[in-house]
Amino acid sequence: MIVVTAIIKIKEEKRNEFLAGVQDLITSSQEEKGCISYRMYEDTEIRNAFLFLEEWESQEILDLHHQEPHFKAFSETLDDFLAAAPEVKVHEVSGTTVS
Repeated sequence: MIVVTAIIKIKEEKRNEFLAGVQDLITSSQEEKGCISYRMYEDTEIRNAFLFLEEWESQEILDLHHQEPHFKAFSETLDDFLAAAPEVKVHEVSGTTVS
């Protein structure tokens, strides 16, 4: 399983536009084959900082996600919203225990 964490900080004046536009990315990504989970959370202490938490079946599936029209459309406009460079980490998980 592949887990992606991405912290994105948005310009204050672009907040509402970002929130409206990101919904298509989230909904469409959740419907993709091989997507286990795709969520976005807002930081409660840092305004306009968002955490994307994604779980994918494999790296190959994640690579396909990056070719999807909704991901490309979001990526093409992302720079307009950013207040800082995104912090993206990709984790390869070999196992998970639920307690």
